[in-house]
Amino acid sequence: MNHIFLYVILRLDTIHTTIFFLVVLSLTALGIITYIYLKNSIKSVHQTIYDEDENKRKEMRQDSLYVLKRFSVCLLVLLSLDILIPTTKQMAVIYCLPKITNGIADNEKMQQLPDKLIGLTDAWLDELQPNSKEKEGE
Repeated sequence: MNHIFLYVILRLDTIHTTIFFLVVLSLTALGIITYIYLKNSIKSVHQTIYDEDENKRKEMRQDSLYVLKRFSVCLLVLLSLDILIPTTKQMAVIYCLPKITNGIADNEKMQQLPDKLIGLTDAWLDELQPNSKEKEGE
């Protein structure tokens, strides 16, 4: 196994935390941009049709819509990464569990070990039972 691969596995939780921070930051930016867009889209009651700032407001609406679309795409990418990247524990299970199960299945001594352990456990439990000593004395 490569040292870089091990380092990345150990840093997966930090990567998740960073992505989560970026998601929160993107959601905040999306909220602010949406507010700006809606504020410039809705005319106030006191404005007249011949408002001189209409071109300026239209330009701000277009700019905020452009930024809104870009942040939405970034948010989707970040959320997808946060969902698809496993944590350190999940990656350890993904990587190690098949090797352990294949190692036990391939090794005959390891297959015989559970039977011996079950027998040993049964004998130990029998010794711990208080009734077993009385029965042995009879």
